[in-house]
Amino acid sequence: LRAAVSAACPRMTAAVTAMLVDEGKMRFDDPVWTHLPTFRVADPYVSRHATIRDLLAHRTGVETATGAWYGSPLSRAELISQRFRFLQQEVEFRSRMLYNNLMLMTAGEAAAAVAGMTFEELLHRRLFGPLAMTENKVNITEVPPGSNIVAPHMRVDGRFAPVPHRNTRNIGGAGGYYSNVRDMAQYLRFQLGNGTYRGKRLVSERSMAEMRSVNISDLAPVVLSDSGSTSLGYGMGWFLEYYRGHRVIDHGGSIDGMLAAMTLLPEDQIGVVVLTNRDGHTMHTALVRHVFDVALGLSERDWNGEAFARSQRARQGGTPPVAGTAPLSLPLESYVGVFADSVNGNVRVTFEGGMLRLNWDNRPGFTAKLEPWQYNAFRVVNWENAGVIGPLVSTATFQLDATGRPVRLEIGLLGSFGVVRPRAANGDSPPS
Repeated sequence: LRAAVSAACPRMTAAVTAMLVDEGKMRFDDPVWTHLPTFRVADPYVSRHATIRDLLAHRTGVETATGAWYGSPLSRAELISQRFRFLQQEVEFRSRMLYNNLMLMTAGEAAAAVAGMTFEELLHRRLFGPLAMTENKVNITEVPPGSNIVAPHMRVDGRFAPVPHRNTRNIGGAGGYYSNVRDMAQYLRFQLGNGTYRGKRLVSERSMAEMRSVNISDLAPVVLSDSGSTSLGYGMGWFLEYYRGHRVIDHGGSIDGMLAAMTLLPEDQIGVVVLTNRDGHTMHTALVRHVFDVALGLSERDWNGEAFARSQRARQGGTPPVAGTAPLSLPLESYVGVFADSVNGNVRVTFEGGMLRLNWDNRPGFTAKLEPWQYNAFRVVNWENAGVIGPLVSTATFQLDATGRPVRLEIGLLGSFGVVRPRAANGDSPPS
């Protein structure tokens, strides 16, 4: 029985990169462009100086731009060569950790280029094969039809329902792997063996230490009082912290309707992987903490009950409309148009059957209803594909110019899209 295990992906990308580093074929501090000549972001300095370590440690400061890859037909090579040059700096280079799936995917592509094979081949030959992970798949396209595989679930209209599996092949080393508990147990043995498996060393002690050392730290340790954890920073593929006095390396990950966690106590030789076919919950971390408490002989807490109470309070929250305001600033028809972004593509807003509809970049299933909220803000509801990012793209807000015309559209996690004025009277839409 396979389930998505996105929590393992960054660790595996870092591990196969470390193997090539150990062999002298590349260095963690190699500039990215030396292995991927087409790598270029908006900032010339970052384009020139960003290293493999920067990618794996999420310290480039480049905007996350989820909309560039999520549901997109663009390949990894196309994303790097066509879209990356428009990626802006969200924070200063190497100033703090800013998690970025696109940069992690790039690290995997750099390693594959050095190895002279595809990223999928690299993982299967150098990691899955030696670890006897016979059922591990890099993405859903590798899973044979009719396989015994879980169905992802999300909350749809207040109830949990199955949603389609998301094809994440274009994000490569950042997420979307499929595995089972047996295969993941082998990966835990490799990690708890500090780079060895069944007596054979696959990654050097030095590289293992580098991956587990802080490469980008918090300005000050963050004590999470309700979790018993103290956050230290990020290594390469690992979050680094302490749990009730025990050193922890861990990572979580999710994609539509799937959520996973991988957490290890290296000195205590304890590792836990949790695979779930539901996202938007915290049960996985509660379960990990419960296992650790029992295994370490610590006083137990009702981690799941506490997490459930927090989620209930959050669900009952939300921002109501401002009292006494008009529902909208303009008639619905006035919001119609094509809005474009160099990174995220085009969004088309149409007026059909007395309501506004949104279609993103002609991506299958990325069509939704815009439900009036207030002023120039709308709720994004009734996605054709129920698995679409969910609450992260639940609002859409138009910005108006001095004449009252919409000139920009902000859509949750997808980003900002500028209006495209038609160039001809025939109504032809602009190219993506």
